[in-house]
Amino acid sequence: MQAAVLSSFFPPELPTILLRLFLAFLAGAIMGWQRERFIKDVSRQRGAGFRTYSLVCFGSCLLGLASI
Repeated sequence: MQAAVLSSFFPPELPTILLRLFLAFLAGAIMGWQRERFIKDVSRQRGAGFRTYSLVCFGSCLLGLASI
């Protein structure tokens, strides 16, 4: 009975959705980390870095998945 309740609560596509969200967050984090390193070497201005890129990529993936 518990399996039926859990299967009705969680869609079967949940692992795919979570994987896509994780990969989008990871890609944004890598880009942000690289950009943060580059900005520190070149100028003293603060630009978009690790947190900004990772959250923007995560949010855009989430909106893209919600539209499907």
